[in-house]
Amino acid sequence: MNQPATSDFPVETAMAQVLDAERRARDAIDAAQAEAAHVVEAARAAQRRLAERTRMRLARVHEAFAAAVQAELARIDAQAQALPAHDDPGADDLARLERALAALAARLTEPA
Repeated sequence: MNQPATSDFPVETAMAQVLDAERRARDAIDAAQAEAAHVVEAARAAQRRLAERTRMRLARVHEAFAAAVQAELARIDAQAQALPAHDDPGADDLARLERALAALAARLTEPA
């Protein structure tokens, strides 16, 4: 029904205007949906980049912490190696320790 939009056909003119407005509205909705899809994808891409950067940073922190722990353990081990070796206590040492413990026990249990 390709009638010219003239005042001779006011109903047809009004219908054509409504249909044209509806087409423009659908086009605008389609454009808005496409733009929203692009915005959503851009946000998802930004989130993926942020998650990857965060994962990399956490990996570096973990590696640095592990290295610091290893260095501290090596330092402690070196200190332990530098300590003089102690022999097991001999009979004289044990006897002296027993006498000291007995004296201490007596002092602690005597009435004041």
